[in-house]
Amino acid sequence: MNNTKRPIHLLQLPSYFIPMGGEFCMDQSVALKKAGLDVSIVANVILPFRFAFQLHRFPLFPVIREENGIRVYRYFQRNIPKSDEMNLQRWIDTSFRMVSSYIQQNGKPDIIHAHSWKCAGYVCALIKDKYQIPYVITEHSGTLNPRSNRLSTLLADSWMSDKLQKAYNNADAIIGVSNEVVEGIRSFLQSDVPMFSISNLIDIEFFSPPHKRESHGEFVFAAANSNLPVKAYDILFQAFDLLCEQTTNVRLRIAGDGFETRIAKQMIAQCTHHDKIDFLGWQSPEGVRRLLWEADAFVLSSREESQSIAVLEAMSTGLPIVGTHVVPSAVLTPEVGYRVPINQPQALAQAMHNMGQNKAHFNSATIAHHAHQLAHPDRVTEQLLSIYGTILHR
Repeated sequence: MNNTKRPIHLLQLPSYFIPMGGEFCMDQSVALKKAGLDVSIVANVILPFRFAFQLHRFPLFPVIREENGIRVYRYFQRNIPKSDEMNLQRWIDTSFRMVSSYIQQNGKPDIIHAHSWKCAGYVCALIKDKYQIPYVITEHSGTLNPRSNRLSTLLADSWMSDKLQKAYNNADAIIGVSNEVVEGIRSFLQSDVPMFSISNLIDIEFFSPPHKRESHGEFVFAAANSNLPVKAYDILFQAFDLLCEQTTNVRLRIAGDGFETRIAKQMIAQCTHHDKIDFLGWQSPEGVRRLLWEADAFVLSSREESQSIAVLEAMSTGLPIVGTHVVPSAVLTPEVGYRVPINQPQALAQAMHNMGQNKAHFNSATIAHHAHQLAHPDRVTEQLLSIYGTILHR
């Protein structure tokens, strides 16, 4: 049990982390430290091959830094090409050693908070076997959302499924970032692990509505995801072509990288109205906020999502949303925007057209308030502290 005379010692173990994603882990850590916890992060970061030889930026040895007031123990893993299972096992082995080293240097944390079972949750199960440290998993993976149609893939992969089940069934609590993710997790549980649905948090003061949205003669849709297959930009571009056949004063602006590859350029070239699409590349938070402030609506064409922080940030600025059914129904309500089936460009185009015609029916303040009800840092922190307290006082 935690000694109440000192703050709870919390170790965060993300499955992926800055600069390769995982900003939510840092945001959560900052909020929890503000609430009085002693928080550190151990992060084994997998580098894309294009960064593998940038040794000045990504050294070959572990790095310890303080970032936003949080101690971060980071290592950069170089993957072996075309060896997914081997690379995941290397990640597991290295992360186990990193956590063990952290314990030797800093003592046992009261709780470890893993972000996603793959493979941080599994490492926590191994650590619990050795050190008897309780752990919580927050599941961010869109593959656990039944609407993503990926659960059967996980169940069919025995190597993955065994690790997933060990991670979940030995946890002291499991948090899904949406009710849909919680539903998917139940497919793998054989034990009575407490389960909760808690949103990711967002910086609502930063992603605030603009003082005024300027009218610029075109209806601008914003998107803010890099080009990955699960983000379904192929569907979005088809939908945008269909939309442009119905209306001429429309534009699509995209913040995200991955549009410079040969395959991406071919996909863009097949879009008849690509001249009405602005590719902004990777953007800082300030750049994303500027994009949202200058847009009329936000569009998400994803095939797979657990919740979508990008959608929450857009909502927090007051933007209405056009998204697919993988966006949780508790997030994308009728007051916020339109939901359509995945992989259906005609349905997406029609929803985008409807948004252009009916935007005045959506209230910016109501949309922002809904995002805050879900993702306000104080609200999320309060829920997490309640879970930690229950575990520590069992």
